[in-house]
Amino acid sequence: MPKKNITPGVLVVGLGNDFRSDDGVGLFVARQVEKENLNNVKVIVGVSDGTSLLDSWENKDHAILIDSVNSAEYSGFLYKFDGLSDNIPEDYFLAYSSHSFSIPRTINLGKALGQLPKMITIYGIEGKSYLPGDAINSAVKETAVKLISNIVEELKIGGEIIHA
Repeated sequence: MPKKNITPGVLVVGLGNDFRSDDGVGLFVARQVEKENLNNVKVIVGVSDGTSLLDSWENKDHAILIDSVNSAEYSGFLYKFDGLSDNIPEDYFLAYSSHSFSIPRTINLGKALGQLPKMITIYGIEGKSYLPGDAINSAVKETAVKLISNIVEELKIGGEIIHA
């Protein structure tokens, strides 16, 4: 299948753990975006540490990060943050996270090192369960499917990603 023309220099990173229920939602989103085979879009399913994330977005115009969050909102609630200008609540991304770094700390390190893309968009989907298992809650998955559609559509037309 030929690649479709879209915005240059985009990185999509799904974060989480496939074996902790809703913590796998970021990985699910990234895999679905990857299936679209979009030109000039690199997709990474899972990152082990902040240094790897810094290296992965080098020379990218836009990094899109997707992860589960735990903020006491309802399951499936979607957060969107501008990683370069918003105050990102670090505790949302750490409560049940299985990766060994925090998104806000990695961005701060990138600022200090001068290693940031021109844009960083962070999507956090409120999870319900982080118990062992691979099933994603239906409300979480419904939000993820809408987000996938929105990300893919916006990347195809090269516009700003608005919301799911």
